[in-house]
Amino acid sequence: MTVTYAWGILGDNNPGEAAGEGKIVGTTLKLGRLPNGADVSFMMLPDGTLAGTHTLAGQTYTGMFIRQ
Repeated sequence: MTVTYAWGILGDNNPGEAAGEGKIVGTTLKLGRLPNGADVSFMMLPDGTLAGTHTLAGQTYTGMFIRQ
C-alpha cells in the first residue's frame, strides 16, 4: 500500500512529510524506511487505541491515538 506520513518537530528533526510503501501484518502497519532514515510503525491495540513508534538516529518517539 502507498502511504503518506507527516510529522512535527521530533528532537532535532524538523517537521516534514514523506510518501512510501507500507505493509500491514496482523495488527501492525510498518512503513518502509523513510528518506531521512526513520523507521515508523503503528499497532492497533485491543481497546481501539492506535500506538505509534517513530525511530530516528537512535531516538525513539512514541504516541497514542485514542478514539474520542
